[in-house]
This record gives sequence, structure tokens and C-alpha cells, in this order.
Amino acid sequence: MKIITIHIIAALIALSYSVCGQDQESIGPSFDDLNLRCTYNFATAHEFNVGFSLTNKIRASIFEGAGHYGPFIDFGYTNKTNGLFSSKIGYEISGALLIMCGRVSLINYTDFNNSQFYFSPEIGVSALGVLNLTYGYNFNISQLNYYKLSGHHVSLNMKIKLIDLKK
Repeated sequence: MKIITIHIIAALIALSYSVCGQDQESIGPSFDDLNLRCTYNFATAHEFNVGFSLTNKIRASIFEGAGHYGPFIDFGYTNKTNGLFSSKIGYEISGALLIMCGRVSLINYTDFNNSQFYFSPEIGVSALGVLNLTYGYNFNISQLNYYKLSGHHVSLNMKIKLIDLKK
């Protein structure tokens, strides 16, 4: 399961390199914006994350530029069992058709004595790609289950554009 998860995330990130918004003259990824991400997750514990995302605007729509897609990385803290630190890497699309969003993440929780990995797909609603409310499920992909964070969760995610990379 862990290898399949890594391959899925790598394939989604690879989309940013070729299919999604790349101009034909450049080599490598071509992104529109660098964003600050702030996320609150609620499941069996409260979790707060801050991170960055590189996004492209959705151009194939009657509301051109209203939605975004691209890879992200987050770091956070959860109040489960004396506090855990988390790191996430993933890919998201938000503001598709103005109101839809989705995200896949590979999450590592640690207390610096033990570490545990989860795969988390999410789907939800979006306010023009800036504020997202998603429902997801954490699938444990580690051998052991130290923290018992598998299961349903709800996330509120806000994205703030820091830098326009196309200028």
C-alpha cells in the first residue's frame, strides 16, 4: 500500500510538469502562484497546519482563473497523546466549477520517538479556491498503529497568495 501511495502522489505531482499549464518553451514546472496555506483538521484530535503550495490557475473554464491546482507541503501540530508533529506532502485542486475541491496527502505523524504514515484522500466544497471545507479519511499505511489517527476527518483550509510567479 505504501508503494502505491507514493506512486499516486508522484504521478499527480508530475502532472504539474507536463499537462497542467506548462508553456511549451520552458523545461520543468511552470506555476502561477506561491501560496501560504493554513489548515485546521478535526477528527479524533485537533490539528493545526501551516505550509506552502505552488499552484496553477484552472484555465479551461468559463470562470477562467477561479480555481487552482498544484502540489503542497504542510507542517503542523496535533493535540493527540501529549502532542504530535505532522508533515504533509500532497496535491490539491480547488475551485473547480467554482465550488468543488479535492486533495490527496501523504502524512507523517511523529512524537520524535515513533513515526507513523497515513494516506488521506479528501473531497469537499470551495469558495473560489481560497477557502475549502473538505471531508476525508486517514488510511494507516504503517506497520504499527501508535497514534490511532485512522478514520474520518473534516478540514478547513485557507490559501493566501504570497507571490505571483508569472510576473
